[in-house]
Amino acid sequence: SALYGSSALAAVIKIYTNLPNEERLHTDLLIGAGSESTYKLKASLNGKIRKTQIGIEVLQHKTDGINSYLSDMWPDSDGTTYGTVGFSLTNQLSKKLKIGVQGLYINGTREFDYQFPETEEESIDEQWSIRAEYKYRSDWDMFFSAGHYLDQITDYTSGIQYTENKTRNRTFKWSNR
Repeated sequence: SALYGSSALAAVIKIYTNLPNEERLHTDLLIGAGSESTYKLKASLNGKIRKTQIGIEVLQHKTDGINSYLSDMWPDSDGTTYGTVGFSLTNQLSKKLKIGVQGLYINGTREFDYQFPETEEESIDEQWSIRAEYKYRSDWDMFFSAGHYLDQITDYTSGIQYTENKTRNRTFKWSNR
């Protein structure tokens, strides 16, 4: 690969406990490993119970990365570590009305090769929303959603915070289709 070189190795083991069936819950487990101390672990639970669709996913990823300097003066690597939790829950209340809620949380750190050997960035991303769909007629749907989004990045050099960027958004949407 262009990032890790021609000697990079990777492996993935994926275990299916059952064949997916829309009327029951099923699980997925992913275990991955590679060069530069890279690993990925992911577990999910998805499916449908009566009129309720459920989805939950948890992910942990880490890699030490590679040293972008050509000398051994600073033998650090560009590493990344992050964890993710996501969920979705939707219920068909009636033939005409469906409601749902979903969320995503990501927390991670990244290390960079700059002029200082200990440059790091911490990030947090949050997304949450609720939604409702109403089928007024066969050719007319109404849709409403409300959500929250947060993106926060904090930079450190040699363990000292030097910048913080935070973006918050709240959204409301109503449409006729």
